[in-house]
Amino acid sequence: MTLQERIELLQSYSQCNSLSNKELSNYAYHTLINQEFMPLYTSSTEVFITLAITLLGLSVAFREKVLGQSGRLKITKILLLIWFFLSFAIASGIFYLYAAPKHIEMRFQCDYYAPLGIWPGHVYGMCTISLILGIFLLFILMVNQAKKVKTN
Repeated sequence: MTLQERIELLQSYSQCNSLSNKELSNYAYHTLINQEFMPLYTSSTEVFITLAITLLGLSVAFREKVLGQSGRLKITKILLLIWFFLSFAIASGIFYLYAAPKHIEMRFQCDYYAPLGIWPGHVYGMCTISLILGIFLLFILMVNQAKKVKTN
């Protein structure tokens, strides 16, 4: 779709009637750009979700499968924090996969959509940050567990 075709399409929506030609042109340009970049964000979010699920499993299996320890898993504060951050990354990633395309769809009609009043870009940031924190804490936990095995 060309920029001119997008402007003509926008003019057909009632919400866009009050916009000037310059505003419509600017709006059309940004919606076309968003349409091209959206798959990059959604695919990276899918990778984040998959990584967080895998790391949740690793947080439990590392001790037994890698270090060779058996017995009950001791639930520590750091392990609970890891589970919280990784679970939050999964939940916010799933929310983003719903909210971002819906937001772009509504933008195509000169409207805004922010479910629960949260902009999709903020949700993407929360997903990324919570995943990074979960990875960082998991690394610390794994190093501490490895040190304990080495000293025993």
